[in-house]
Amino acid sequence: MVAQFSVTPQKADKVLAKSPFSLLRQADFNPRKLQQDGWGVGYYRTGNGTASGLRVVKSPKAVYKEKSRYQRLADKVQSRIIMAHLRAASNPLKLPKSELIGAYHTQPFHARNILFTHNGTLLSPVEVRKSLGKYSKNLKGKNDSEILFWSLYKHYRKSGDILEAFKACEKELTAINPAKSYRGLNVLWSDGRKLFAFSNYPSKSPALFNPRQRWGELTYAVSPTQLIVGSEKTAPGRNWKILKSSRALEAWIEGGKIRTRLHKL
Repeated sequence: MVAQFSVTPQKADKVLAKSPFSLLRQADFNPRKLQQDGWGVGYYRTGNGTASGLRVVKSPKAVYKEKSRYQRLADKVQSRIIMAHLRAASNPLKLPKSELIGAYHTQPFHARNILFTHNGTLLSPVEVRKSLGKYSKNLKGKNDSEILFWSLYKHYRKSGDILEAFKACEKELTAINPAKSYRGLNVLWSDGRKLFAFSNYPSKSPALFNPRQRWGELTYAVSPTQLIVGSEKTAPGRNWKILKSSRALEAWIEGGKIRTRLHKL
């Protein structure tokens, strides 16, 4: 998954499709870890983060089998905030493959002006679903990441602060099943004005493109006019930093520049 946050509306064609480290290249770079179960791109058509300006395009097919469609979209989309996700389906419920694949299961997920992607697995999705209350009616698929979205959204609507909501959500997940709560809570979240990246995925395996980065850690590159953050670096020659596990990155625009702040979770 990856997000691009720019001071002015920009294309993300390099990040999504044209760079040698693009999201498209990541999809089948490792034949043993194909990301073949769907893809999606979300973006805001307006700069004020309104729900009416949020657009999400998704497909249940492997992105490397729909290169033309995906590349056309990457060339077309222009926005201050663009978020994209490739899916390698987790299956904590042990469902048949046919029940895991579909547009409803594909990310990004969204509600009102909120855009969300997740890497990881909820290990007790049935129990977490029961905790959603009124938000359970919004579930459309059988995807543990969708359950996580609505759990996090529930806490966000309660507190109005996504940082506090993330901590409350993680605490609730652990309380529901201390021995079997989750494996990976990497999240990208935006309200159309700010972008947040949450890194919570301890791992010892190496990332695809950066030997200094572990699989599951997020990485980011920031300049005065643009921030790129995601699971892997998407371009060579940038000063990529690693967002360690149990850390969050907050980004916003102030004085015509990208501002960032790190938070401990």
